[in-house]
Amino acid sequence: MTGRGDELSVLFALVSLASLLWVFRTGITKGYILVFVFWALSALTREVSLSYILYAYLIYLFSFSGKDKEDINRFSLWWILIGILPLALIWPILPRLGSILALHVFYIASLGLCLWLAQFRVKWVLLFVFFTVVSFYQGQFWTTEKVLLRHTRSLEYPTHTVIREQLLMKYDDNIPAINGMVVRSHDPIIKAMWMRRLGVVYFSHGDLSGAQQYFIQALSVNPNDVDTLIALAVVFHQKGQEGQSLKFLNRALEINPLYPDTLRTLGIHYYISKDFSQARLYLSRCLFLDPDNLQARELLGLANKMI
Repeated sequence: MTGRGDELSVLFALVSLASLLWVFRTGITKGYILVFVFWALSALTREVSLSYILYAYLIYLFSFSGKDKEDINRFSLWWILIGILPLALIWPILPRLGSILALHVFYIASLGLCLWLAQFRVKWVLLFVFFTVVSFYQGQFWTTEKVLLRHTRSLEYPTHTVIREQLLMKYDDNIPAINGMVVRSHDPIIKAMWMRRLGVVYFSHGDLSGAQQYFIQALSVNPNDVDTLIALAVVFHQKGQEGQSLKFLNRALEINPLYPDTLRTLGIHYYISKDFSQARLYLSRCLFLDPDNLQARELLGLANKMI
């Protein structure tokens, strides 16, 4: 799951297909209204749901009452092929969507394979194991930072250039390579982002002076970068200079009052300073904008207990 949209899309799609089955079995044609409404809601939530029209047609073609196992096998096979269709059509055009569409393929394949597994056939069990292993690798490919960075550095296709640079800015810890990107960057905004990355790397190595230097350089190029302001505030906090830390946090807040990371960091600042009322104020604002922020939620609970 990547968010509420996936859950909602699947929920609406399943209700739509269930309504379709109900219409086929009862013959109540007014039920098609429910089918269409829930299918439209699913498609509006996730565009890939447009392909569910094919599933509806597949259900129309097959009826399992009085059918043998071969009919179920054919139904399951077509179910999987329909799931693969979006990947086959879209990936050649937009390769960067491959990771998202692959998850869709594995989801659809798992449904079809479950129908086969219900018959306890060994060959289908082996296929299920194969898809499970491939799915696990897919997850590792996109979630393990070291593996992600290694694959990202190998992306040389023009269509991957932007994604490659964005990922390297987030994960690269090779200081000489980052310095090279700073020198080669002609866009001042991109140069500032690479400088910020240098500051993050130095900070992770415990070099607060080096981190401060590069964060300040990044701000000299892009003074309104909120992420850099927050990072510099954290450096000053680590150095025990709380006045300077608060100064940069307030500056970040003025630039963007609705940025959850600024509100969360301010909440942490006031919690450490034992100003629990202010901590609760900023942490509550953070959670209003980012309800899934676990750190802010836990800290808000502690702040409430202290008041």
